[in-house]
Amino acid sequence: MFINPNGKITTQQGRGDLLNQLGGKQNLIITDYLESGLTLQQIIDLFGFSNAWSSENLTIAGTTTTANDYKGVHNLANPGATNQPTFNPTSANFGGKPSLTFNGIDDYLIKNTANFNNVNSGFQIDIFKSVQPRALCSSDNATNGRYINGFLNAGKVGFEFVIITNRITANTLVFNSNVGNVLAWSSTGTDYVISLNGTSNSGADLNIINGANNGGWFNDVLLRDNISIGARISSAPIYFQLEWVFSGVGTNTSAADLNALTLALKKYYSL
Repeated sequence: MFINPNGKITTQQGRGDLLNQLGGKQNLIITDYLESGLTLQQIIDLFGFSNAWSSENLTIAGTTTTANDYKGVHNLANPGATNQPTFNPTSANFGGKPSLTFNGIDDYLIKNTANFNNVNSGFQIDIFKSVQPRALCSSDNATNGRYINGFLNAGKVGFEFVIITNRITANTLVFNSNVGNVLAWSSTGTDYVISLNGTSNSGADLNIINGANNGGWFNDVLLRDNISIGARISSAPIYFQLEWVFSGVGTNTSAADLNALTLALKKYYSL
C-alpha cells in the first residue's frame, strides 16, 4: 500500500516504497499521512504483520466463535461451548467497533500448532480493556511450559516468557485498566522495546525482573506450541478477564514503526 504526499491511498505497493517516500520519518505517517483514514486491513498490510486477529474478522456459528487470521494461516476458535467469549456488536471502549468479552473463568480462543513464530526478532501487539493484561495473544507448550505474553506488575506493563522465569517491565509506562489500551513489545534480537499507547521504553527504562536483557525473547521461546487469546492453556490453565479487539505478530523491529503502528491503531479504534 502506498500513500501519496496528499494523504490519499493510490495503489498497492510494498511497504518499503512508502518508507522510502517518507525518507525514513515514520512519524509522518501519523501526522500527515493518516488524515484520510486507513482500514484495519491496510494497517496490517502496511506494518508487516505475519499473523493478525480482530473482533471484526470473526465467524460465529452457534456456540463456536472463530477469529480468522488476516493472513489466512492460524484461525483461533473456542474448543467447547463453555469456552465461547461474548460478542459485542459495538463497544463504547473502542470507537463503536465490535469486541469480544472473555469472562476470566473459562473463555478462550486457541489454535493448536507447532513452533509458532520461532524467529529471533519481531513484535507483538494487543488491544484490550482489562484489569490484568496477560496471555492476550500467547504461545504455549503444555509439556514444557514455554509461552510469551503481556502482563501487569505493580501497575507497570511488560512481557514474560519461559515459565515466568524471564520477565521484563517498562519502568515509566503505567497501565490504565479503565480504558482501552494498545500494548506492544518488540525485539531486534539484541534490544527490547515495550510500547504502551504510543510511548516506548527501552534500554535503561526497562526493568529486568528475571532473565537477561539480550533481546532474544523470540529465540528463547523456541518450540512454542498453541496460540491462544484469553488464557494461558497448559497443565494448569490461567484465564483472564478482558474486552478484546485486536492481536497480532510480525517481523518488523523498528521502534519508530512500532510507535507509528500503535498510533495508527489508536486512531482506528478512537483511543
